[in-house]
Amino acid sequence: MVTKKDNDKKKLPIIKLLVGDFDLLFLSSIYAWVVVALFALAETLLLALSGNLLFCANGFYRAHSFCNNNLVVFAVIRLVIIFIECIFVRNWVDIALNKKQIIWKKIFIPEKRDLKVLGVFFGYVLTLLAAGLSFYLLYIRIPNPDWRIEVAYFTMVAWGFLLPIAALRLAGYLAAAAMGESLPKLSEMWHKTSGNFAKILGGTSLLILIILFIWIQVSRLIWQAGEIVSYLQVLTIEYIISFVKLTCLALVVNFCYIQYKLLFGSDDNE
Repeated sequence: MVTKKDNDKKKLPIIKLLVGDFDLLFLSSIYAWVVVALFALAETLLLALSGNLLFCANGFYRAHSFCNNNLVVFAVIRLVIIFIECIFVRNWVDIALNKKQIIWKKIFIPEKRDLKVLGVFFGYVLTLLAAGLSFYLLYIRIPNPDWRIEVAYFTMVAWGFLLPIAALRLAGYLAAAAMGESLPKLSEMWHKTSGNFAKILGGTSLLILIILFIWIQVSRLIWQAGEIVSYLQVLTIEYIISFVKLTCLALVVNFCYIQYKLLFGSDDNE
């Protein structure tokens, strides 16, 4: 017998999950790309003023006067960058995805929604830390002659590895937070994505592969760079890197947005 709960389940279209995020990116308005450019500029200036440019990871540039090797400053700046990117996520959803009118004087002003986005981000980070902890526990494992203890140990480790994969079904939380909507109950989100995990995993895998390919090329640009004559050239390349990074972030947000709209939007979005 088909229950009402079964009728609430959504059947997600595989094509939209695979390429919908790229479609939204390429169809974004010029204002959305201006937002990317402005936030890339803000990040570049912050990194430059704090002496934490990505080029400082290259041993050739680390000793230069524009690099700061203070770990405390590095950690603080990275946290500030993460929060700036949360503000970017909210602006991208409003301007690129929901087609809201841009208010230039408020573009960098934080809102409560940004804190929700930050909370969702750290929630996903915790799932990755769980996987890291599982890997560490597996690395330091000492075989135990009691098979029951071994089974319990491997079961616990396996759950840690599976947690970030299972969290892919909850990607829509990021979009909900960015739009300022109430976050759906965990049970509701889990139920609506039931039967769609393979499609979500396929869309996520394609997105990760493309972003990894992009960042491999970016890493080569940093590590294989020879002596650059001027500081302006360093800043220009750093700006390009920030622009590419935010574009990749926009792709991730697009994927989360599509998943959320397909699950909780109107029938037009399915």
